[in-house]
Amino acid sequence: MTPEQAQLQRLERKMNQVLDLLGSFMRTGGKADAGHAELLTVTEAAALIKRSPFTVRMMIKNNELPATKDGKRWLISAADVEAWLLGKGLAV
Repeated sequence: MTPEQAQLQRLERKMNQVLDLLGSFMRTGGKADAGHAELLTVTEAAALIKRSPFTVRMMIKNNELPATKDGKRWLISAADVEAWLLGKGLAV
């Protein structure tokens, strides 16, 4: 398996997790499940919301997407990505 294939596989797993969270979020009437504290990198979040990593960083800078700094990298909660998708009407 090439590194690109491995990264694609990881992103697909993360996307499925976010989609599962979306389903749970919608089933519970908009209450996020506290048991899912999944954190995504900028690259992973960008792939899920179909934006570039640069755009995601700008969204973080402009307070459009909450994130936490971990050393030099930003981490975004899957629940925040889910909320952003719902807010933009992009939910599945």
